[in-house]
Amino acid sequence: MKKIIGNLLYDTEKAEKIYSYRSKRKTGSFGAVNFYSWFDIDVYKTKKDNYFIYGCPSDEYKYSLKPFIEEFSEPEFKEILKKIDPDRYTEFGFDDIEEA
Repeated sequence: MKKIIGNLLYDTEKAEKIYSYRSKRKTGSFGAVNFYSWFDIDVYKTKKDNYFIYGCPSDEYKYSLKPFIEEFSEPEFKEILKKIDPDRYTEFGFDDIEEA
């Protein structure tokens, strides 16, 4: 999948997929009620060290929701890894944490 954001082309075929996870995202609202759906999220890194995510709706929503590409930053990626996968955080070489 490809998407142009600003003047940058993000292409899942040319970038390297470096991580995958599932995330619940807001998909709509009605009055004060918000609706959320599960997405399979892949984190990509381009040759120019830009990050982006490709999100694909889970099987139960694949006919009603569309895949998407969004810009993503290294700090955003680091925060997600800190929360959901601390082992991979250190495997990626992020060394801004210390033992308690």
